[in-house]
Amino acid sequence: FAVFASGRPYDQIRSSIAIPRLDVKICGSSAGLSDFGDGKTHQSIDDIAIMRVLPNMKVFSPADAIETDKIVRAMADIPGPCYIRLNRNDVPEVTDPDAPFEPGRAVTLKDGRDLVVFATGYMVHQALAAAQALEAEGVSVKVVNIATIKPFDVKGAQQAAAGMKGAVSVEEANIFGGLGSAVCEALCAGPAESRVPVRVMGVMDSFGTSAQKYDALLAHYHLMPGDIA
Repeated sequence: FAVFASGRPYDQIRSSIAIPRLDVKICGSSAGLSDFGDGKTHQSIDDIAIMRVLPNMKVFSPADAIETDKIVRAMADIPGPCYIRLNRNDVPEVTDPDAPFEPGRAVTLKDGRDLVVFATGYMVHQALAAAQALEAEGVSVKVVNIATIKPFDVKGAQQAAAGMKGAVSVEEANIFGGLGSAVCEALCAGPAESRVPVRVMGVMDSFGTSAQKYDALLAHYHLMPGDIA
């Protein structure tokens, strides 16, 4: 489980893997809120921040099974430590099977003129659904898939936000130290046209809780398409 893979052996990961840059790959399953039935002890809302803060560690968060396959193969070829977080549940396929995976690159899955949404993991699907709903209301939304959280595609994020009225980041993790933090760090350091207002969405600095269904838990934490819209 991602919560245990990142939390329990943190000192060993830091001292014995990250510092010597050993070729170790860590796979955390049931990430985020996807282990909806087991509650706060089993839901990893802090693993992105924990692994992202470690020098030499690369952090991946695939949007679907297609991207998971590509990232695992890429990790095998990347020297040094890597971490991947995986959803517990079946999720819709939203990425192109024929597109090559490039570690460290943000990928625009839907173009738009008004706003940009940066999403990772299952939230990519949620963001695409939100964008489709907003299109019906005349709001054009760009959706960017961030499968590599570290190293973060700073220039790609800046280019995606340039000229937009605002940006949203959405992740199935704590709002501190994860994707939202990376987006804000990138945009505030960019050219004036990319320094747009940012709304960071995720778990609002709280632990998880139990639910009978995955969607019920996502609705409780305001991570459904309607919430993003």
